[in-house]
Formats: sequence, C-alpha cells, structure tokens
Amino acid sequence: MKIMAISILMMILGGGYGFLSATQNRNPYYSPSGDLLVPQAEIGKAWRWQPSPVWLPSYLLCIMPWNGFGISHTRSGYLFRSPEKLTTYTVASAALGVGVGCVLGIVAGVVQKSRRKSNQQLQPIAGKPGSG
Repeated sequence: MKIMAISILMMILGGGYGFLSATQNRNPYYSPSGDLLVPQAEIGKAWRWQPSPVWLPSYLLCIMPWNGFGISHTRSGYLFRSPEKLTTYTVASAALGVGVGCVLGIVAGVVQKSRRKSNQQLQPIAGKPGSG
C-alpha cells in the first residue's frame, strides 16, 4: 500500500514539475503567437536563448524531436508558431513530468521494499543474546 501511495504522490509532483517546466523553459523574448517582445536592436537575445536542462521535461521536448514538440527551433531561436502549439507543449511537458515522477516513484518503492526485507533479515540477529 505504501509503494502505491509513494508512486501516486511522485506522479502528482512530477506533473506539477512538468507544468512548471513548460512555463519556465520558454523563450522570454517571444510571445506565444511568435511575435518578438524585444526591440529589433536586441533581437540577438531572442536568437541566442537556449532551453535549460534543469527543466528536464520541457528541455526534452525542445531538444529530442527533430524540430521540437510544440516549440520550433528556427534561425530566429526557439518559438511557438501559435497559442495551440504552446498548449501542446505545456500538456506534453506535464505528461513527461508525470512519467518522470512515475519512474522515480517506482524506484523509491522498490528501494523501500528492499530495505524492509533487509531489516527483517537483520532483526533476528539483533535479538540474539550477546549480539550487542
């Protein structure tokens, strides 16, 4: 029962991380519709912006597919072609976050279960007289 609770909690936290990842890992110099938000003289900032690996789910969406998933990598930098692409990117990032959380929850559950087994094996030894 504890393993299931740990996995579900990690999936929920992973979904939150994935959503936050999508909001933090987008080019701040472009609007969701692809319009430039900085003056033309500072356009180099938009072109040089790179996604951060700290925000793993959205980073994978930017880097792994040929041209990004929902986000496009062009000569003008990373940008969204439409608000619908931003929605796709956000939902996919949250889904990847749930997947990362699920994997971490399973690993935590397996570790917790194996520790319980090793503690049960050590318990009779600790109870013997003179094992002190």
